[in-house]
Amino acid sequence: MRFRYSLSIVTAILLFGCSSPDDFQGEEHPYVDKSAELNAAECRWIYQQMNHYYLWRSELPDSLECDYSLEPSEFFKTLLSPKDRFSYCTHNTNYSGPTSIVFDDGGDAPYTSMTRSDDERSVLLDSIYHVADKKVGYLCYLNFSNAVELVPVMKRFWEEQIDELIVDLRFNPGGYVSVCRYLCNCVIAQEAYGHVFQHKVYNDVVTAELLRKTGQDKESENYEYPPLSYEGLLGTPIYPLNMQRVYVLTSNRTASASEAFIVCLRPFTKTIVIGEQTVGKGVGSFTVKESQYFYELHPITMRYYNGVMETTPDEGFTPDFLVPGGSKTFVGDIGKIDEPLLSVALQQIAQ
Repeated sequence: MRFRYSLSIVTAILLFGCSSPDDFQGEEHPYVDKSAELNAAECRWIYQQMNHYYLWRSELPDSLECDYSLEPSEFFKTLLSPKDRFSYCTHNTNYSGPTSIVFDDGGDAPYTSMTRSDDERSVLLDSIYHVADKKVGYLCYLNFSNAVELVPVMKRFWEEQIDELIVDLRFNPGGYVSVCRYLCNCVIAQEAYGHVFQHKVYNDVVTAELLRKTGQDKESENYEYPPLSYEGLLGTPIYPLNMQRVYVLTSNRTASASEAFIVCLRPFTKTIVIGEQTVGKGVGSFTVKESQYFYELHPITMRYYNGVMETTPDEGFTPDFLVPGGSKTFVGDIGKIDEPLLSVALQQIAQ
């Protein structure tokens, strides 16, 4: 049994897990007025970008009815769909205008990855248990931030030829889809190789652009064949565990790429969810910014689907075995066989 963590990231994760979206406030700065003309220009730029990229662009108010005199971050909020829990805007650190003008960050960033220092790790614990003559791999993963950190864990599980796998995502708010794809590619049953890992579906404008450029109405990525891709994804080797089923431990803070891990495995590997209902973020975004504007935008731009066009439900995944309180688990209890979520998984494996 091996622990890899620093006190700083564990504390941050646990505090993160106990917060609500309204608790995530940008750093406050004094607001210095600029001309109404520049203000309106930025609001019009925001509308233009949202009308191009926003997943729910069809629900935007008519451009002639918008109030362009609003402070840009407030204007951004007036454009959001009632369905949208995740879009936000923040101060553009690459702004090239007058340095004397500083704005309030103006937006929340729920369920996003935190800033990490070099000594922090996303792998909290990896271990192997022996249960009913089976080797059971266990990974407690804090965020999908760095595929390189997963390599020694996957290599160890592959060399030990584990029979079952438990992936603990109770503290995991998400991260990079590319890292999720790497982990899925190591875990998935081998029948999946060459088939779709994930589809990304955009609004009508972006979809039309994709059709003109690629002939496809969505972006798709496939599972790689490990023998042909030993250098693998993101420059890392793929270790094929060929799991027929995976136990995923969740809490009410399991979101985004963590939920993608569940849904993208499901066409080929049975996933058993143990814990609490997840957040329900089956959508993604990218940053939209230009140096002459104070704000950078993080609008929801796409919904993801697995190879059979299933997505994360907006209400989140309902656990197969309900075990409450996972996000409040003490770090010292993680990996203990009597810890409630892990205990249920081991009991199911032992049957």
